[in-house]
Amino acid sequence: MKRATNILTIAFILFLVACGGGGGSSDSSGSGSSIESLMVGTWKSVCINIGGPEPYITITITYSDGGSTVETVIWHTDPACASPTGLMKINQSAYSFGANLTASGKNAYQIDVTQNSWILSQNGVTMSSGSTPIMFYDIIAIEGDRLYEGEGRAGATAGERPTTLDLAGYYTRQ
Repeated sequence: MKRATNILTIAFILFLVACGGGGGSSDSSGSGSSIESLMVGTWKSVCINIGGPEPYITITITYSDGGSTVETVIWHTDPACASPTGLMKINQSAYSFGANLTASGKNAYQIDVTQNSWILSQNGVTMSSGSTPIMFYDIIAIEGDRLYEGEGRAGATAGERPTTLDLAGYYTRQ
């Protein structure tokens, strides 16, 4: 159980700041829409190999106006993420933006995320939950229908914030 929770936490840190898209500009270059308006909506990750007994996950994040998110992490047994295991984690968080920067050749933004609560379930039955706020510091970029976040783990402090983007582990606007 602790291993599954650790894997969930790592996955959450790596992919929490994937965002949701509204209308407007097709990238985060500031050519007509703010990053906030571009994020609003639902984004889904590619199939991610995290290792372990349930080695693959997909993450779907819905960003709402006002800086709130709901993230759903689903575990799978196969590299196509076509066979869910029944293990799921739902995170409810809040986010805010910091400075604009260039990362991995893309226009990116600092994002600070506070995970407010989470529920881990197996086949619809709650296994554990929590409501102690946890802060994460990351970067994001939106380009067309793709959202990229920081390479590796999001930082536990602003000084540990990633400086490059994970160009392979992107999210697609739904």
